[in-house]
Amino acid sequence: MIAAIALVALLGWLTFRTIRHFFFQLPPGPTGLPIVGYLPFLSSQPYVQFSEMVDKYGDIMSLRVGSFRVIVVSSLDLIREMFKESVFSGRTDMHIAASRQHAKLGLLLSDGRRWQDLRRFSLRNLRDLGFGKWSQENLIINEIDQLAKTILNELGRPTTLTDRLNIYVVNTLWSILTGETIDTEDSECQQLIYNMNRLIAGASATDPIFLLPMLNHFGKYKKKSKDFAANARNVMSLAKRLVRQHNENRNSDRSDFMHIFMDEVQKNEDDPESTFNQKGAEDTLAMILVDLFIAGNETTSTALLWFFLLMAAHPQIQRRVQQEIDSVVDGSGPLLEHRRRLPYTEAVLMETLRFGSVLPMTLRHRVTEDTYFRGYLFPEGSILFGNLYKVMRDPQHWAKPHQFYPDHFLNSDGTVKQADAAIPFGSGKRICLGESLARLEFFLFAARLIHQFNFEIPDGQTVDLAGNNGAIRGPKPYRVIITQRIQ
Repeated sequence: MIAAIALVALLGWLTFRTIRHFFFQLPPGPTGLPIVGYLPFLSSQPYVQFSEMVDKYGDIMSLRVGSFRVIVVSSLDLIREMFKESVFSGRTDMHIAASRQHAKLGLLLSDGRRWQDLRRFSLRNLRDLGFGKWSQENLIINEIDQLAKTILNELGRPTTLTDRLNIYVVNTLWSILTGETIDTEDSECQQLIYNMNRLIAGASATDPIFLLPMLNHFGKYKKKSKDFAANARNVMSLAKRLVRQHNENRNSDRSDFMHIFMDEVQKNEDDPESTFNQKGAEDTLAMILVDLFIAGNETTSTALLWFFLLMAAHPQIQRRVQQEIDSVVDGSGPLLEHRRRLPYTEAVLMETLRFGSVLPMTLRHRVTEDTYFRGYLFPEGSILFGNLYKVMRDPQHWAKPHQFYPDHFLNSDGTVKQADAAIPFGSGKRICLGESLARLEFFLFAARLIHQFNFEIPDGQTVDLAGNNGAIRGPKPYRVIITQRIQ
């Protein structure tokens, strides 16, 4: 009897699904199971899985995953066209209490007027403070020099760069936000960076804990959701404490982002409709700090981890980069003014961003109202992903899509070629806020360190270029042997 009821329910569900697709013209996609949808069949690297499914379902694919209708877009033209539209630029809830309490206060997960106001304010003032501009060059070089000193203590033996990079990369952003730099001995700031790394590592957009909230009460998912929530609380608590400390020490002579933000709050304290109203202002600022750390630090640090691994794995490419830099600069190292005279180095960096695909998929977009596009219905509330990994592995755009091949970005005369399909930071209204700073830091850190040091794979270590499973796609943990080449 129970089996018969279950069979009838299953047949009814399949019939409903078929009718819905036929009459409402949802994009094609795989059939899942009742309640959980396709969730049990998702791999640990869904961007790879979705890429493989394009041949069967096309560049617009729809599937039910847990509680959500998920639509994956996998072509360059579609991503560029769709993601510039407001209707495809909403944000979804994280569905974990400790995360949802503050996440939508900031830049990454807010939407509507609030997001527009915060993004406009942040971009304008960050640029005025030098965000992503040449004026930050000396500060960045100072951080690189400090990092190089720590590397000198590790020469000649297998070492990891993962924890070493973060604090030096983040310091440029930190100085813009707070007017100060982080002391490498500052345990509180180090703890913030550590907790943020853990938070990001556990934030895969297609993780079951975000797609089927009921799972968060059971078994391993309960523990995972609790761990994620605890990391979110720790990060927010530390960020709020830093905001309070900064506000307690405010003075009119300082000009940094936090100071400017709180000035804006004071200007709008009598306007209850303002995004910058006093109520919750410190929480909003703390969340913006966290979002900017993710946008301006994590992407750069991860791209650098890919770069040093790829240089160690391809010594002939490493030598060619070093020879080009040697031919252009003296022993003091490359500067931003040398960048146009280093086309091969630039091509290697661009290929690192393509091959590494640090952002394999866009963050979760939300369809804000029922919309028809290319003949398909995109239901309100659907989750929308742009599969950046597929675009940057598409044989239509790349001669050797699955190889590390810097010639992808070189013209026949050796000059740099701009490839339209290179969209490592996303596209449209939600493009990564930290792109300009990330590109600036990536060039200086990579070029100056590869000029000063050699990077080699230790004997007996297998090179694994598959990448990890987080929302930000870094290389799997590795060690390199570093030797000095420029005193």
